[in-house]
Amino acid sequence: MKERKKSSPPGYISSEEAARRLNVSKDRLYQWVKQARLTAYTVGNAFTFLEKEIDNFERNPTGRKRKGPPSWRVYTGGVKVLATEIKAQVRAGQRERLVAKIQEMQKADEHVFPGTLARYILQGDEQFNSIQILLFWKSTEMPIEAARQAQLLLFQESFADVLDWQTAQIKTTDALTYT
Repeated sequence: MKERKKSSPPGYISSEEAARRLNVSKDRLYQWVKQARLTAYTVGNAFTFLEKEIDNFERNPTGRKRKGPPSWRVYTGGVKVLATEIKAQVRAGQRERLVAKIQEMQKADEHVFPGTLARYILQGDEQFNSIQILLFWKSTEMPIEAARQAQLLLFQESFADVLDWQTAQIKTTDALTYT
């Protein structure tokens, strides 16, 4: 007896192939269908999937989905949110090295500035001649000045070959409101 090979219409793939491409079991695939994260189509008595949808599927979307934009807030009881803004010039010819060092820092989980609520490193201008670093603090969790300066000094030493700290601008200000 010859074994019949299952085939799907052009642009569609079988559930077996979809599970293989996503590196999951068929049970997990069907859970995603039940959760409406994937759409399954019936061909005969078998499920098929759009090949394009499987190839573009994000297995683990990051974060939670927001129902709407967050409201503006203000801490009470004398608690403040503070922002430290650092603007620094990228040394000539060091853009690629800077990006590599930022990626290394992230991978190694270095320079986390203990006590920060959030940290951002932004491209400072269109030509990527500068960067902007934003550190957000809650006044009740912000380390003392000496500890913050020590952390900043370590960061500066680590990036001295790619950033010009002589011309850098650093300031910390109170946030008026936040989300």
